[in-house]
Amino acid sequence: MTSGVQHARGPILFTAFEPSGDAHAAPVIQSLRERWPDRTIYAFGGPHMRDAGAEMLRETTSSAAMGLGALGK
Repeated sequence: MTSGVQHARGPILFTAFEPSGDAHAAPVIQSLRERWPDRTIYAFGGPHMRDAGAEMLRETTSSAAMGLGALGK
């Protein structure tokens, strides 16, 4: 019996625009790298995603800002 689920073979893209997203995505990226070491994983993110094995397209977490007070900065 098959589940009917198609397994994609293309690259995966992760995005994180603040440090906690970078930290939360890193273990997922690491697990994917362990399961499918030949799979390309791209990221817009930070150092945690890079260290987990993502190919960084751009570092996006160093200038993160939250809240209304950040609008004036």
